[in-house]
Amino acid sequence: MSGQAYPLLEALRARGPAAYTGEPLSYLLVEVRGERLQLTGATPLRFPRDRPIRMGAEYRYVLEAGEAEKLLAALSRASGDRPEQRIAREFELSWPERPLKDYLDGLGLTYQYEYTEGESI
Repeated sequence: MSGQAYPLLEALRARGPAAYTGEPLSYLLVEVRGERLQLTGATPLRFPRDRPIRMGAEYRYVLEAGEAEKLLAALSRASGDRPEQRIAREFELSWPERPLKDYLDGLGLTYQYEYTEGESI
């Protein structure tokens, strides 16, 4: 992968993997693996009252270098934050009802997606 062809992806690689934790048992890991951007995480436990009733969902997105660069550019345009910070703040980790999938589809990006619904506790 050429750093000049994908400068935002290379900058993310240089910063190293970014890990975020949120509500009980939610997490997000943003990392560059080879020529791919991988986002792995889990949404928070679901609490309708005082106790959890369902585990959070697990998900993984994988974008090839060109598609990852488009995503990082779109996230960078809208704010002064690093793209990985916006992903942690605005999508599944913090807001289970706002999947990153909808944002990626809106941008017309191609990606691999895996999703496992949380089990009842």
